[in-house]
Amino acid sequence: MCAVVGAFSKTKVDLDLFQKVMVQSMIRGKHASGIAWNNNGKLAYRIIDESANFLAFKNIDTNMIIGHARYSTSDLNYNQPIKTDNIAIVHNGVISQEHPDTWKNTYGYDFVTKNDSEIVLRSYENKKHPLQLDGSMATIILDMTHKPTILFFRNEQRPLYYSTDNDIYIASTKNILERSGFEHILKTDSCVEYKIDGKFSTNLIRQSKTDLQ
Repeated sequence: MCAVVGAFSKTKVDLDLFQKVMVQSMIRGKHASGIAWNNNGKLAYRIIDESANFLAFKNIDTNMIIGHARYSTSDLNYNQPIKTDNIAIVHNGVISQEHPDTWKNTYGYDFVTKNDSEIVLRSYENKKHPLQLDGSMATIILDMTHKPTILFFRNEQRPLYYSTDNDIYIASTKNILERSGFEHILKTDSCVEYKIDGKFSTNLIRQSKTDLQ
């Protein structure tokens, strides 16, 4: 039910437009929101326990930014983006409904939150593509480890769209982009990774099963 959004510009993201996208994403969640962006080659972020219309965008100058609007089904702990020093993810979907105490045994990683979206982050961080995980996902990753990079992808159980009207904007539902004024909106292919690192490329990660979206 949550929303994930992102934007890339060859020069500078129009933050007024991105804020509009974030506000429109509130149709998917108003309990918490957050953003992460490329801050001169380093990862920066803001996360609040309020809806996206309360997010501050002052003093941000960036060519890459991702955002999340959360619909909470439990509590407001561990809001997104979930991050390390160099990587941030926003994720819509469910990876595991098992108790977090079982995750290390199941996935082999150390976890610091009880949000199952961290499973996506740890898988990516450990070079296992998240599209190999069971569960449902529409995900955008901002990776500042080597070269500032945005990746976005979904599996068969969640939607994800993008627009190439001038800059590239990404959103978990088509109507978020439509309500923000975009006209040329494309649906991502299931199980394909879309990558922006100065150039735009796609990579099939695995064969898609029945696409429910």
